[in-house]
Amino acid sequence: MSITVTVRIAFTSNAFAASPTWVDISSDVERLSIRRGRQYYLNRIQAGTATIYLRNNHGNYWANNSSGPYYGYILPIKRVNIRVTYNGITYDKFTGYVESWKPDFTLQGLKGPVMVLNCVEAQKRMGRFPLAASSYSAELTGTRVTNVLDDIGWPAAARNIATGQVQVAAGPGVKTNALTHLYEVQEAELGLFFISRDGKATFHDRLTRNASPYNTSQATFGDSGSDLRYMSPKVILDDEFVYNQVTGQASGGAVKAADDITRQARDGLSSLDRGTLILTTDDDVQDQVWFLLRRFRDASQRLEAITIMPYQNESGLYPKVLGYDISTRITVKLTQASINAQFHIEGISDDWEAARPNTWRTTWQLSNASDLVYPTRTTVTLLPNGAGTYTACYPRPAEYANWECVRVVDDGLKVEGIYQNTDSYALENMSELVPILKLKVITYAATTGGTAGSCTLFVIIDGTRYDGDPFTVQPPGVYNYYESIIDVGPLSLEQINSMEIGVLKATGLYIDYMALGIETYTDW
Repeated sequence: MSITVTVRIAFTSNAFAASPTWVDISSDVERLSIRRGRQYYLNRIQAGTATIYLRNNHGNYWANNSSGPYYGYILPIKRVNIRVTYNGITYDKFTGYVESWKPDFTLQGLKGPVMVLNCVEAQKRMGRFPLAASSYSAELTGTRVTNVLDDIGWPAAARNIATGQVQVAAGPGVKTNALTHLYEVQEAELGLFFISRDGKATFHDRLTRNASPYNTSQATFGDSGSDLRYMSPKVILDDEFVYNQVTGQASGGAVKAADDITRQARDGLSSLDRGTLILTTDDDVQDQVWFLLRRFRDASQRLEAITIMPYQNESGLYPKVLGYDISTRITVKLTQASINAQFHIEGISDDWEAARPNTWRTTWQLSNASDLVYPTRTTVTLLPNGAGTYTACYPRPAEYANWECVRVVDDGLKVEGIYQNTDSYALENMSELVPILKLKVITYAATTGGTAGSCTLFVIIDGTRYDGDPFTVQPPGVYNYYESIIDVGPLSLEQINSMEIGVLKATGLYIDYMALGIETYTDW
């Protein structure tokens, strides 16, 4: 079953018209190529391009041909759409704007004059729209993208905008253009901004790929058995993306760094600087640099690209090469290289010739999906002293049910109303490289007298004591739970592998139990 390629131009419509009036020029198309997306995970997605070769022996595409059907409309910035129909289903492959009309008389294999349309996605138009220095308040990244699109007049129906996971600062702060600012938002979020194959302005935040449908492989491509076939795998192992230090800073914030000291000693310093990000908090910067360090600290064999020739299995392959877009998740196997993994599509290249209609060719640029799951901050259980001698504090509220506990018994010694009592902890269920940001220390305390008393919980790490905020243990002599959130980070596992927790307490207080938890990252 063959495919039908359709090329349409909205000669008479405005550039951002919500419902353009399309004119089908497919009968004149000789060949086309489409390039969209990016090659590597750290790259911006620049404006995609399409090159369309039109037969022009009738002269219809000369701008000055007053008798031609498109006279007065052979102009740049005309909306263009490429779509392909297979088995009764039509797939958009490119939606953008004519950038230029260039005649060619020497194109090999074609007879007569040819008009070459160079087309570009909407990012180019966005790059020419100015934004004032103080256009927006501090807001979530998805809200900022929406507000920028509103300001440039982008149709509301032609959008697919994720909520965003972080706030960006008020601004832009300096006079800039819409595209530059959207890229700043993308880099602050560590997300994606691009134009989808059907022309929608699309924003993926850092967690979009963790959710359906991007967290599920849509098909398996392999070199054996019943797997869908591919060709020309591009596999490489090099030092292109190896960083053992990542730095960045928020607008007006301090420089934050994530370091892998072991790998720096082994390989020498290799630093990735994210520059100044338009984030509002240092914590958001710290999250990002730690994630990128975890992703890029080691050299690894990369499967960068595969090529699909769907004529080999039309029913199995055409729906994939025509329907998949940026961020689609697939599985690829390459037995000889011991590759059997899931990947996200980062870039798409398509080529087709009318003279050989069944030779549609697609190449996907890939990134390893398992390496790109952005972790979320959460609280994980700490296993003290080899999984915890005491795992219960009776009675304790349900919210503390999963906390491992160590009993700390007051021996009754008091010095001028202040007493320091500590117990050692060894972290046994933490990953090798996680940024430990905060410690939650919980105590089970009561007064022995009828007056309230003051407590300060603390931890000692590498000889440095970190105190929580003081709190008051209320009378009378009834046990209650009290907790402190103590800022310590970011610290690595190496730095925090053993610690002490303790309490500074007033005379007359009795401390029975202490527990410790860590706010950090999971799923690494």
